Amino acid sequence: MGCGSSSEQQANQPSGTNTEASLLLIQKTGEFQDDYRVEQVIGQGSYGVVKQVRHKKTGELRVVKQIIKQYMRKEEIQAKIACDIIYLRKIDHPNVVKPFEFYNSKDYFYVVTELIEGGNLLERLEDKGLITEKECSNIIKQVLSVLVYCHKNKIMHRDLKPENIMLEVKEKYQIQYPIKVIDWGSATLTTKKNTDLIGTPFYIAPEIVSKKPYNEKCDIWSLGAIIYTILSGEPPFFAEDLPSILSKVKTGKYQFPGDIWDEKKGGISNLAQDFIKKLMEIDPVTRFSAEEALQHEWLEQAPEEQVSQKVQDQFMKKLKKFQAKNKLQEAALIFISQQFAIKQTRDEISQAFLSFDTNKDGTLSREEILAYYEQTMTPEAAERECNEIFSRIDVDDNGIINYSEFVMGTYEYQQNLVKQQLREAFDYFDSDKNGFITLEELQKILGQDMNEYNQNQWQQLVAQIDKNNDGKISFKEFNQMMKEMAGMENQLK
Repeated sequence: MGCGSSSEQQANQPSGTNTEASLLLIQKTGEFQDDYRVEQVIGQGSYGVVKQVRHKKTGELRVVKQIIKQYMRKEEIQAKIACDIIYLRKIDHPNVVKPFEFYNSKDYFYVVTELIEGGNLLERLEDKGLITEKECSNIIKQVLSVLVYCHKNKIMHRDLKPENIMLEVKEKYQIQYPIKVIDWGSATLTTKKNTDLIGTPFYIAPEIVSKKPYNEKCDIWSLGAIIYTILSGEPPFFAEDLPSILSKVKTGKYQFPGDIWDEKKGGISNLAQDFIKKLMEIDPVTRFSAEEALQHEWLEQAPEEQVSQKVQDQFMKKLKKFQAKNKLQEAALIFISQQFAIKQTRDEISQAFLSFDTNKDGTLSREEILAYYEQTMTPEAAERECNEIFSRIDVDDNGIINYSEFVMGTYEYQQNLVKQQLREAFDYFDSDKNGFITLEELQKILGQDMNEYNQNQWQQLVAQIDKNNDGKISFKEFNQMMKEMAGMENQLK
């Protein structure tokens, strides 16, 4: 069961990808080997190989999915690449694997993402044996946050399974750790009639097997099947062959057999069973949504990563100090913070972001920022502070702070920014590599995020930076623009 047809994927590509999300994955024009050194092979698949690699400039370990073109028909190549890359570009959430770069060579596609060293959930289950309800609830709450975000943005994963949940766990008996959802190669939009058979047999929803029109609720069923499997060690539907498994899934009838499901005998709790039933309701209409699932009592036991008030204060001060002067500067800062922040820094920023995201929808609302300020301020003062934060950080003016906007606003540019990073950011916008950023190149990259701009406003944007009035932006002018950020005037000489 694969990704689906290329025509389907083209019809379902997200439109209006915002600037901050689309800058997360950069299509490079050079050779993959120029930027990375292969450390070891860590996986093998039908279309290629997964390798651990080291970024030559930063020394950071990353992962590359190397896809062999000759093993794929033209339609399959288009579909596979469109699925994985387009949705990695679209999804802007701290619990989704972070993409870096994409290379297209004669024989291979290369997709570079962050390295998650704790392995996947299936490997955790095999290594540790059964996972406790408390540890399981920690994992599931984070996956649900991803699903709330994706479903709100009309995206469904369609192939959730333990192998696609990566764990940043460092110790065998650790129960609280971040997770990352990977492999968006089967993702699609919810805005069309989906009937194609896709997914993994043990976790696929009955409506997909029945070839009925389905929506994002198929992800909720899969999540219920995952919980069932990792708590009991057995999938809810098991048979010796694929047709038999799918036949059982199609009925939607499963049981909780044996002592392991008997709470009175020390087995899995009745509350967990109730949660699974709500997630694995055969009728998608009455099945829980991701938002409803997040409110279930069983998740209350999930351990929360504690972030002190002092740390929250430090991040809010960074947001308040941030000031970009124009859209190009914002985009350049997003590029730099996403591409060059080391893992420790990314983890600290992610942890802070999630501490403010109290409703776990993957974004920060005005209400959440107000709630933070109202702990120590009058409502009027809190409103003023909140308004100032949003005026500085909400790049796309959609009334929420996206994860990339938060990263942009809290990354320590004064400590980390070097001229080489600015050169790479400049080169990204200079798509024809002629040494200048033109109006047309800006429109190509920023245009989807600035649909309201007319031609005169685009020209004004270039004019703000184009000091010698030649109608284009040189690296010297770009460098000067970045130096003019507060606190950076004496850097980057």
